[in-house]
Amino acid sequence: MDEQTIYRCDTGSIAVEPSKIIIKHAPGTYHAGKEKEIRVKAISAVEMKKPGKLLAGYISFIFSGAKEASGKWTVDAAKNENTLMIRKKYYADFLKCKTLIDQYIEEAQNASPSTASSDADELMKWVALKDSGAITEEEYEIKKREILGAK
Repeated sequence: MDEQTIYRCDTGSIAVEPSKIIIKHAPGTYHAGKEKEIRVKAISAVEMKKPGKLLAGYISFIFSGAKEASGKWTVDAAKNENTLMIRKKYYADFLKCKTLIDQYIEEAQNASPSTASSDADELMKWVALKDSGAITEEEYEIKKREILGAK
């Protein structure tokens, strides 16, 4: 398992790992207990709005295929499942969260593409072994999790 750092506030939490983030919305919020996993490689931007005197701020994740809540108000951001609302007392922690995620995004973008193709090649070898009957479906699934889990 990847190293995980968790950032919490009253509206939920964000668990950050080098390969993914997990947003957990607290019960009683707009998304009431929903959990969302986003691969770091898929994130194109992390948007933050600083909390004001009356309104909460937020941290939001933008990626291809995401459901974006359009609008200029903070209440519109609250409707976005890829957004976590934050109050002023949590803002500094979530700035650290954003910095860590930005670092992981940069690392993912700079990762060697040859690693991905070698994983694909390795998987293809195991598919061929499974298809030929040399290994069982269970053995293949174990090896596949091993190869993909290394990322």
